[in-house]
Amino acid sequence: MNNVFKDSFCYQVDIFVPNKERVFDQIRSLFNKYYLLTRINLSELLTDHFIEKFLNKGDLYLFSSNTKLDCDTCACLTPSGSLILSVSESLNQRIPINFSRKSSKFTGYEKYEIEISIKDVRKRKDFDFLKSILEQIQLSLYAYCTTRNRDFENDLREFFGSKRVHTCLNRIDCRVKYCPTELIEKILFKCVTNGQDWTNVENLLGCLTNSIDLVKYFKNFGIEEEKISILRIKGFIPNQIVKEIIQCHLKLLLLF
Repeated sequence: MNNVFKDSFCYQVDIFVPNKERVFDQIRSLFNKYYLLTRINLSELLTDHFIEKFLNKGDLYLFSSNTKLDCDTCACLTPSGSLILSVSESLNQRIPINFSRKSSKFTGYEKYEIEISIKDVRKRKDFDFLKSILEQIQLSLYAYCTTRNRDFENDLREFFGSKRVHTCLNRIDCRVKYCPTELIEKILFKCVTNGQDWTNVENLLGCLTNSIDLVKYFKNFGIEEEKISILRIKGFIPNQIVKEIIQCHLKLLLLF
């Protein structure tokens, strides 16, 4: 699990809990504000000042906003200091070849994923050449800090300027639905115990989330019902927080 949750993040997380909505108050408290940084040249991420102010703390995520992975230039910076670019074939050819990279094909496009260690790249002889290329890439980036008590917003405004820093909040919605007890026991609890029958789980949760009549997918279930609490979080969700939610808040519910 540690490798899976190391540096990645989610755009949306749905949490379903049988009649335990109080745990959602604890989960809500885990989320910080995040920020939209506009008109950012990627070369700004290579400076000594940026490394000292952000990378050395190991708590910064950046990822590009409103970019399409199949056809646009995309960027992501992880807390470990890796700048991951998804670029076109023409831009890939301009970047020095001895970086870790892999290609992927989409309909009508070929994209290349390039991984650059920001701290290590400054030691390279072709650093200035690479910097000149990244100066030509300007993106809007979402920024998130994993340290909860740090004055992250002030650090961003000092470095990038207040006009380029905009506050964002994760959208957190909580709803309560009623589900036949028989389906909860036979599908949800069975899957949690055995790790099987995910198709029925997806169908059941999809029906509850989107208010679809259960009879379209399930037959002959009883009329007795229980509450299902649904928490949907949308925005920027580091997988380290997802891991904390599972291990510290949801895993305990399985014991009761």
